[in-house]
Amino acid sequence: MLGQNMDTLEKDWLGGFFDIADSVVKMVIAGAMLVYINPLVAVVSVAGMALPSLVPRLLGGRLSTCQESIVRSTKEYNTCVRDVSKGTEVVHAFRVERTAEALHNEAAGKLEGDKALLSKLMACVTGTAGVLGVMS
Repeated sequence: MLGQNMDTLEKDWLGGFFDIADSVVKMVIAGAMLVYINPLVAVVSVAGMALPSLVPRLLGGRLSTCQESIVRSTKEYNTCVRDVSKGTEVVHAFRVERTAEALHNEAAGKLEGDKALLSKLMACVTGTAGVLGVMS
């Protein structure tokens, strides 16, 4: 299961860590510059910068649920492909190609549906955070 989801771990978890570190460094530098220029503006800006960071926290549970659903769907899809490919002779012997194809299509559809849902949710989070960032 770890091998199947290694790119997800690498892209979302490890990549997310570096994105957070990058954002923290930028905020510290910007905050120091604002305090140097005008402390009142610094306080208002820090409060404004906090708004976009609240959006992912509010939807973090839903994002986590979607990721877990993708991991389960990937496992189910890979199991289906393995079972059908190992049982090709049996599938042909009993002439159940359409049933095997339907099982494959169902597993593939569920996986792609879960991925689409995560993409939509991520677009919503990113768009909302972006709008709040521009507004602040």
